[in-house]
Amino acid sequence: GGLLRAFAMCGKEGGIVLILLNFDEELSAQVKVDGVPLPAVREGEAAVMRREWILTAEALTSQMVHANGKVLSQDIFGVIDNVVDLFVTREANSSITLPPHSIAFAHVNTTDPRCPRINSSSSSSSSSS
Repeated sequence: GGLLRAFAMCGKEGGIVLILLNFDEELSAQVKVDGVPLPAVREGEAAVMRREWILTAEALTSQMVHANGKVLSQDIFGVIDNVVDLFVTREANSSITLPPHSIAFAHVNTTDPRCPRINSSSSSSSSSS
């Protein structure tokens, strides 16, 4: 206990972003995503999905990091691979497995009105929904 941290916030594209940290050196953690208002799914439609990125390392001080199993590398200028494209998709209400020494980021599209899509246009313009 005490080695798992969880944070939730509204995403820039709407929906909810979860940030989960497992500081344990040996044990994995299962986090159930529950209570998130999801869009209704009609019979025959695919389930609502989430995008998920899990970053892992052998130790908290490791210089080698994996994103969903792929080793991240940097170029001679120190620019790291584009992690944004390395997501996996899972059913939105399925559990998230965090291996030891990991950080998970998950984006869930939701119908929660508290997390609408943020308009990327100027803040001085009127918003339209």
